[in-house]
Amino acid sequence: MIYKLVDSLKQNNQFQRDIKLVAFAGTSYWDFGNFLRLGTFTSFLSKNSIEGWRFRIGFWSMPGISKKVNLFGYGAYGTKDKNLKGMLGIKYIWNEARWTKTTIRYGSDYDFIIDQHDEMDKNNIINSLLRKKVPYSRVYVKQVMIKHDQYISPNFSALGSITYKEMDLLFDFKYRPIDPSSDLP
Repeated sequence: MIYKLVDSLKQNNQFQRDIKLVAFAGTSYWDFGNFLRLGTFTSFLSKNSIEGWRFRIGFWSMPGISKKVNLFGYGAYGTKDKNLKGMLGIKYIWNEARWTKTTIRYGSDYDFIIDQHDEMDKNNIINSLLRKKVPYSRVYVKQVMIKHDQYISPNFSALGSITYKEMDLLFDFKYRPIDPSSDLP
């Protein structure tokens, strides 16, 4: 009886559409089958003093395309600076059981997208509306990164990465080298 109910819900187009809309409302991602994910749509529009209105869309390839290779990235455009920004990357899963993966990515954007999952992305409409008028400085970053992750055991993992960055400061900054004869500790 329960199996018939579940099977009938899987065949019900209205139920499937409602599930997809609830998932979209909760995650801000839109999936195209098991092939492509677009989002986050909360980051589609934002505003800041350097770029003006910023439009951004991200994508991820899903396991329906390949279970070993994941393409991901985003593109952004600012109406004030009139520049295209973005990031493009590829992740290869060597061993799914030991979760061994290598990631290569290139990005060119202001402050680059945050890689910590516990921090909120600065470029989303919610942050634009709730941001206090506290002055902050931004940095334009071009970055190439190669990263390798591997779980060694359930309690240990290893991570190694090589990163090359070029940073253009968007605020007045003066560099003065340390002079051992005049600088006291």
